[in-house]
Amino acid sequence: IINYEHPAYNYYTSKRFSDLFYPNYLITFGTMALREIQSSSFIEDGRVLSCGHPYLDFISEGLFFDSQEVKHKGIVGVTLQWTDEDVVIPFINRVAELQPNITFILIPRIPNLEKYNALLLPANVHIERNLDFYSLLKGAIDIHCTTYSTCALEAPYMGIPNILIDFDKMATRYFAKVLPPSSYDIYVRTETEFIAAIKKLATYSPLAVRNGIKDLYSFSYKENLDKILAQVLRGSS
Repeated sequence: IINYEHPAYNYYTSKRFSDLFYPNYLITFGTMALREIQSSSFIEDGRVLSCGHPYLDFISEGLFFDSQEVKHKGIVGVTLQWTDEDVVIPFINRVAELQPNITFILIPRIPNLEKYNALLLPANVHIERNLDFYSLLKGAIDIHCTTYSTCALEAPYMGIPNILIDFDKMATRYFAKVLPPSSYDIYVRTETEFIAAIKKLATYSPLAVRNGIKDLYSFSYKENLDKILAQVLRGSS
């Protein structure tokens, strides 16, 4: 479940199709989606199975998630949506001018568009054109920021906390039910609140951040998949 606003997620609750179109088993990223789907009764109990996220599991291999608090390096990655760039980029520029010791990396969906060349940015704001969000998660950034990019659901998997810019309450609308406000998912509306969030995240435990989304994702995807396949094979024999 990415968010509860998307109309496609409501199809399975309406029984508008014959059961013949439904799968015998359904694998989910985590227990939150599992509970949501089981409550709809469109698949038999015991056949909705939580497995994890294959790509996030892959890119996190070999990483150590420290239970001790670590001090952030002062690098904030900002994932942009084309629908909100005209508001978010000026907002980040204003924050950057007030926080010259913090580096902000803007991560556009399409990084090579000509319009980005014309932007006037403070010295501590940069547009990343070569590395994608997932590459930056592996040690390049230590705080993630967005309005309503689903990257907010993925950053905590890598031990990276979120600052969610809540313009027009869009972040709340999309994420409040799956990422409720917490020490590591901080919702802000003003530059002052944003700066306070950065200071609040001066130190944090990557393991605590990661454990905060254990309902969204099961960890150890490959091991879980082996167990699920064995269960499915036993059920079909």
